[in-house]
Amino acid sequence: MTIQINSIDLILTNGNVLSLDDSNTRAQAVAIQKGRIAGIGATEELLPLAGEGTQIMDLNGKTVVPGFIESHNHFLSRGLLMSQIYCGSPPNVRISDILEKVAQKAQNTPRGQWVLGTNYDDTLLAEMRHPTRKELDEAAPEHPVYLRHISGHVGTANSKALELAGISRDTPDPPGGRIIKNPTDGDLTGLLEETARDLVRLVIPRPEPEDFYAALLNAQKEYLTVGVTSVHDLGFTEGGFQMARAYQQAVESGDLRIRIYLMFIESQLAGLFTSPRTDTGLYTGFGNDHLRIGALKLLQDGSIQAWTAALREPYLNRPEWRGYLWMNQGEFNHKVLAGHEAGFQVSIHTNGDWAIESALEAIGRAQDEVPRPNCRHRLEHCQLPSDDQLERMARMGVGASFFVQHTYYWGDRHVNLFLGEQRARHIDPLASALKKGVIFGLHSDCPVTPVNPLFGIWAAVNRRTRDGHILGPEQRISALDALRAFTINAAYLGFEEKEKGSLEAGKLADMAVLSDDPTSVDPRKIREIVVEKTIIGGQVVYDLSDRDPGCKSP
Repeated sequence: MTIQINSIDLILTNGNVLSLDDSNTRAQAVAIQKGRIAGIGATEELLPLAGEGTQIMDLNGKTVVPGFIESHNHFLSRGLLMSQIYCGSPPNVRISDILEKVAQKAQNTPRGQWVLGTNYDDTLLAEMRHPTRKELDEAAPEHPVYLRHISGHVGTANSKALELAGISRDTPDPPGGRIIKNPTDGDLTGLLEETARDLVRLVIPRPEPEDFYAALLNAQKEYLTVGVTSVHDLGFTEGGFQMARAYQQAVESGDLRIRIYLMFIESQLAGLFTSPRTDTGLYTGFGNDHLRIGALKLLQDGSIQAWTAALREPYLNRPEWRGYLWMNQGEFNHKVLAGHEAGFQVSIHTNGDWAIESALEAIGRAQDEVPRPNCRHRLEHCQLPSDDQLERMARMGVGASFFVQHTYYWGDRHVNLFLGEQRARHIDPLASALKKGVIFGLHSDCPVTPVNPLFGIWAAVNRRTRDGHILGPEQRISALDALRAFTINAAYLGFEEKEKGSLEAGKLADMAVLSDDPTSVDPRKIREIVVEKTIIGGQVVYDLSDRDPGCKSP
């Protein structure tokens, strides 16, 4: 990159700059020109590049890292869910706490309109169960009600919602899902698993275009406060192409500052699976620095904490139950091959080892049938891979985005309810993946858990549960490796490692200024580190010192 001294826009000086390049170079200063990094080095080396209009920012020893990349998130969905009833625990201790909120919302909602809630967790409620259809009927007898489980893989509805969805006790289970009924009398409980949720979600009125736009801006404001500069959005479901239009409009207006790697679910690219195949005109990588088409997203199982992930061995407290795959192997092979052949990266949601095995078989068949270099197919969450599966992933070039916060939020219940100690200590096996050569990113899966990469780094380094236990200490990794997973490795998962993920000359000037160095503080204190500034394309888009932090126009 040729440096034109008079056009240097910003120089950050007197900092602790972690470049995260191949040599993990450290420096003191960064020079920025036209949205890209012009150079990094010592303060005295870069200051002479300053011209008449150059801004100098003295970091006073603060740490600078590449902007964080959330490699599995539901960015726009997070914005939409901000307006719903929060049913999580805490603060909700009992089902009655949730029902009280539902009743209050119903009182302030016109009769017949939907009442929606999110993030309840049956295993954290005193009753250790889901709210039932009848309980929701009593709380809101004149409104359809749907509550989304924290996993996002199950939900519970009242009678009016089920009626609007056409669900009765005689409705068969859809492929890849279950309508849960009372085993004694076959009555509907209200609980819907996996694809059965869609029957209700399809009759919930779609947000208006302006709602999507507002949701996008609300989510962005939150993400910028924790140093996130890029997001892989896998939640492209609530509004279909309306969501894509909201993104595009925000890019054109300049309101979208965060960079988006946007994934499509199979229903939005249904033409790929027909014969002859419909050419969608889309492919992984299409777009620009702010909005790029990512992977074709497929799901092959659910969530361990919702009992719907597909396991090789039964769940600890349900010895007759192993969960289930969303698709039979033949159908799944066909869809993976179709996406692969059409030029898409294929991103597969897999939590259990049975689902991981299914995904690797389908990817292997696709690669054998249509050899294609550097396709970088990936597994999402990949919570319970065996060592032999990790070896195959490395050999096949299959990456992973691990939901490492499982260890904190559900680790204790994985030991006591879902998996037992031996399997639980092997969830999100980062050290094993690193040793086997699997390239992986880390993520919060927001809105499942709050977005905060520094908390994710803390979780990867400490593997401490809510109750204070260390879950699988042999799977802990260093702060540097965890930091790389949220930056350069995540960029690799999106084919963008030449543009972002490390602080090197020519790359996009996306970075976060931190109060402390995550690689040198006490590992237990990493989650206490504060993001003081977020910079995207050389522009400060979040500053902790602002009274009203958020987006700034360039």
